[in-house]
Amino acid sequence: MLRTDLIRPLTELLREHATRSGDKTAFADPGRSVTWADLDRRTARVAGHLADMGVRQSDRALLLVDNCVEAVESHLAVLRAGAISAPIHIGLEDGELAALLADSRATTVFTDSAHAVQVHRMRHDFPNLTIVLVDREGEELDDELPLYPLFSELAEIEPESPAEGDLDLDDLSFLTYTAGVTGAPRAVLFSQRNVMWAIAACYAPILGLGPDDRVACPLPLAHGITQQVAVIGVVATGATGWLAPTAAEDLSDLMANKTALLADLAAQRITFVAGIPSTYQDLLWAAENLDVDLPDLRIALVAGASSVTALRTRFEERFGRGLLDSYMTTETTGPVAVTWPADSRVDAACGLPIPGVNVRVIDQRTGKDAGVGQEGELWVSGPNVTAGGYHNQAAAIIDGWFHTGDLATRDAHGYLTITGRVAELITRGAEPVNPREIEHVLLGVDGVAAAVVVGELDEALGEVPVAYLQTGPDGVDPAAVFAACRALSPAKTPVKLYRVAELPRVRAGKPARLALRDLTAELIAVQSVESGTRTDPR
Repeated sequence: MLRTDLIRPLTELLREHATRSGDKTAFADPGRSVTWADLDRRTARVAGHLADMGVRQSDRALLLVDNCVEAVESHLAVLRAGAISAPIHIGLEDGELAALLADSRATTVFTDSAHAVQVHRMRHDFPNLTIVLVDREGEELDDELPLYPLFSELAEIEPESPAEGDLDLDDLSFLTYTAGVTGAPRAVLFSQRNVMWAIAACYAPILGLGPDDRVACPLPLAHGITQQVAVIGVVATGATGWLAPTAAEDLSDLMANKTALLADLAAQRITFVAGIPSTYQDLLWAAENLDVDLPDLRIALVAGASSVTALRTRFEERFGRGLLDSYMTTETTGPVAVTWPADSRVDAACGLPIPGVNVRVIDQRTGKDAGVGQEGELWVSGPNVTAGGYHNQAAAIIDGWFHTGDLATRDAHGYLTITGRVAELITRGAEPVNPREIEHVLLGVDGVAAAVVVGELDEALGEVPVAYLQTGPDGVDPAAVFAACRALSPAKTPVKLYRVAELPRVRAGKPARLALRDLTAELIAVQSVESGTRTDPR
């Protein structure tokens, strides 16, 4: 089952594809494609130029670029120079970008014309920063910018002495920032052995990722799943990767991107898609406006959060393929558990642990392994767990076990179900309340498009749950919301319902729970904690 032949340095695998399948397309975007032979040559040249510029092993290079062929080439060139590549989200504010530059101690930034002026401003506080402009010939750059090196020229001109980092499998090679759901994003460091385990133990043997696949992950390169599947998975297996741009200036652009994505997946004959639940919601929205099918699609993988039954049902009815759930964290560089394609899945479960990865569900009250169906904190160990831990911080790895902070249950057959976060638990009196359990019920109420539940201080009970709802155009009936939650448990019924135009999310797409406390929201209903009766909030 384990594809040990894939647990090799990426440069070695890249060279192999260049020799065996040199004329085959390795990566493509709407404006350009690159063959395996050219990818090998171009990334080697850029790596040599980086060495000429003074980039050394373990230096950090940030990639502030939207999805494109050059973004992948930059990613691989940094690796071949022996440095550590760190893709970051586009659309950062100056303060956010400055914080990441300081935290990562980056010496180099690859960026495009859309962000070049912003990065140039950073040189006031980071005067030794090397900037490489990742733009195609003919694209306009600001006339006031200095003559920074152009990636297009570095990739075509032979360096003084070609450089190969020759990184070992256990050398630190990648830096990825966490989503920052419960605080500031943290930088996680990985070796190539870490990232190759997901390919060798899951994507290739279980999901069948191989050279005949055409892969797409319509999320930014800063997303861990994009790096794992659409870049590293493609390079490891010799598949072909399709890179979909993600930037949108306004709502009309966003809607156009959704429609274009569906059209591109069909036109490119994509066989393997990886995304978060909203990726598939977007495809279903586009399908209402575009009569396009995906006949070549064989794998649709969900990361970031498990899909809900309604989404899986709608997707399978429309496209003829079921969604496969998985569980992964940034710190585990790929899936901890996944639903197998031929599996008669357990509803709400995220699948079975992948080979070589060990899991435990720990009862927080006793510190011992929880029983079947009992909720506890998920611990993970294995070759996929970050070798470098958190950059500048201590990782929660104790005696070889990564304490994920996620709550989970495990059934008699070993299937994992993620039920929430330890930090999100609401302590109502002496009773712990899991907000995600309530959110699942809220999403089944007519008129509720999205929901997040958080704790609010209460003098008598310590904390009580309150719900923030994003509703459809016809609104929602508060009585129906309260009734649905009371059927779950009176203690788990929100005492207040707030309506928001749109729930705040971090760039990874997950709810930004901390931001709700500062959000302007409309209070639409209040329920008495003691009596359970609903009162008019006004």
